[in-house]
Amino acid sequence: MILQRLFYVIMLVSGIGMLVIMEFPMKYVVKGIAAIVLIGIMEVIVGRKAKNKKVGWLWAVFAAAILIIILIGYGVLQF
Repeated sequence: MILQRLFYVIMLVSGIGMLVIMEFPMKYVVKGIAAIVLIGIMEVIVGRKAKNKKVGWLWAVFAAAILIIILIGYGVLQF
């Protein structure tokens, strides 16, 4: 778990660094926010699964967030 969270921090720091270098284009700000939501949803799914609680709707949010991230990354969603 420590290694997993260390990688979260590395991803966040490198992503924020890239945003600063690129002067905060809106496309990548939205992608970064979706990525942070995705990380949070993954943590909630793991926690609720360990407590044997329902996680069906969380999987839907997870799928939507990852789909948005992938579509922005490949340039399908542009704004």
